[in-house]
Amino acid sequence: MLRHSLLPSAVLMAGAFAAAASAAPSPSHPAMSERQVAAALTARLDSLARVGAYSGAVLLAKGDRVLVRKAVGLADRRFGVPNRADTKFNLGSINKTFTSIAIRQLAAAGKLSLDDTIDRFLPEVPPDAARRITIRMLLDHEGGVPDFFGPNYRAANHAAFRKLEDWLPLFVNEPLRFEPGTRQEYSNGGYLLLGLIIERASGESYYDYVREHVYRPAGMRETDSYPVDDPTPNLATGYAEGLGKGPDGRVPTNVATLPGRGSSAGGGYSTVDDLFRFARALRAGTFGPREGGMGVAGGSPGTNAVLEMEGDWTIIALANLDPPAAESLGETVRGWLGLGGDEGPGGKRVVVGAGRGSAARATHAGSDPDTLDEGQRAPKSTSLPAEPVDAPLRFTGRLPVVDVMVNGKGPFHFGLDTGAAGTVHLDSTFAARLGLPVVGHTQIGDPSGRNQRDVPLMEVASLEIGGARFAGLTAPVRSYSAMSHGEPIDGILGFRLFADCLVTLDWPNGRLRIEKGSLPPENGRDVIAFHDERGIPSFTMRVAGHDVDADLDAGSMGGIILPDSMATALPLASEPRVVGHARTVSNSFDIKAADLDGDVSVGSLTFHRPTVEFQPLFPMANLGSRMLRDLRVTFDQKGKRMRIERPS
Repeated sequence: MLRHSLLPSAVLMAGAFAAAASAAPSPSHPAMSERQVAAALTARLDSLARVGAYSGAVLLAKGDRVLVRKAVGLADRRFGVPNRADTKFNLGSINKTFTSIAIRQLAAAGKLSLDDTIDRFLPEVPPDAARRITIRMLLDHEGGVPDFFGPNYRAANHAAFRKLEDWLPLFVNEPLRFEPGTRQEYSNGGYLLLGLIIERASGESYYDYVREHVYRPAGMRETDSYPVDDPTPNLATGYAEGLGKGPDGRVPTNVATLPGRGSSAGGGYSTVDDLFRFARALRAGTFGPREGGMGVAGGSPGTNAVLEMEGDWTIIALANLDPPAAESLGETVRGWLGLGGDEGPGGKRVVVGAGRGSAARATHAGSDPDTLDEGQRAPKSTSLPAEPVDAPLRFTGRLPVVDVMVNGKGPFHFGLDTGAAGTVHLDSTFAARLGLPVVGHTQIGDPSGRNQRDVPLMEVASLEIGGARFAGLTAPVRSYSAMSHGEPIDGILGFRLFADCLVTLDWPNGRLRIEKGSLPPENGRDVIAFHDERGIPSFTMRVAGHDVDADLDAGSMGGIILPDSMATALPLASEPRVVGHARTVSNSFDIKAADLDGDVSVGSLTFHRPTVEFQPLFPMANLGSRMLRDLRVTFDQKGKRMRIERPS
């Protein structure tokens, strides 16, 4: 969102992966044939590359047959070196999959037990914690081990991280996040400890072990964790638009964010061919029996990688751009193939190792949460009356505002923002006034990925809108006074608050409707699919013949806002001109605008020759309140679809 975005650390610090990226196609939209998918994927890659929205390599296979193997974009922009199908790309947290396999191999060999407590192998971990954490807990992100991406990492010399032990001072003496085994919270620190356990149990370095016992058996000859300063041939440089352009106007590389060498938590390199070899080895049982389909992903600034296996299908997308470049492409292909959510043709779909999010909101390489942290999960319970709740909306600036009861007190005034991840975010003055308990800390920032800061998480027992009651919430806290465009607000209601119900925002009639039920199947007209892996509804918007991934953002003051990289690829009736100045929580920048010599369509809605705006900071397009003010939108988060219409 362009006006304010408040995201918890799981999203800010990396690229997470959703087990069900999109809803299964409806019977009116059957899966495409192999030939159609191959042709559509090739055309989509070319289209995305023309507007700078994809740079990398892709492989699509059915069984052992490769249907698409293609690279687009540049591996090195400075020297004009093109990506190739055999170019090596950073995998982010996909490396956690290899770490998990190595641990299970050593368990099968009797060199460790998954139920061993980690004090057996790790004397560096304080004993009172190590005796309560098992190896299995680390595998499942249930150990309570702190993450190593945070203030300590920011202050460290990244290039000095060459061995696994080098990472320990960042987190090993920090208090546990929670009592081990009581909950799940993504932890890169936990997978760093697993790598050290592999070294102690095997007598080999982590890098040697996975090279000999994972990569070699799978035939992965071009996969390794290369030191950042080694002259490795055919290695893609990452370009991180989310970090902001330099003084010369160029998108920076991600080199400054990279550690000296990737770890057992992520940061190694591979190719689409090697990942396909790995997928075939998994199917062949090289590493033991499979439980079903699998989806893994990794992301950080300038890095996005996806490996999907479901039934006979293998989808691999590697990009040297910010997320969600590869992840969005993978979701698109899944939709074309008719692959649904947790249950697919291959049986249960297992998510291993990596997570999904937007590393355009990331500042550190290799951190990829696969679980939403406390600030972004859905409410623990949602109670709705039999009849729909119909609440009035008013507007401060163009932000919808609704009256809310918090812990039985109120009413209070909360903005309603589909561009804010999480359930609820509180103004610091309001939180202090209510005396809410602090239950932890997280990081917040804006969509540029800059300016992270640690803030408290506070517990909200209940939140009520009319007769709709949402219970069991945790909320990050910051000051909203600097963002007020009218009446003061006490906080923001995020998109995930409505995960278990239908919610309708009716801008023209000033109404908010909350009810039970689901939307009818996607029809490509008034009911269209969206994805929300970043906690924000994103959909495909067609702009002058180009498919563009866009956020539907009630908190944005703009209209149709595009990354400025698209300005040269679109037919414009005039040169872009500076029309205003915008800001996020911590960044400010110019907005340019031009009249489009073409149409913008969302489902069956068409905006004829609109004025479009260009911004330099964010990789996503944005449909903001200037266009939404004439629309009524209903969201069905369980079905991953929305109905968008103009009220009569």
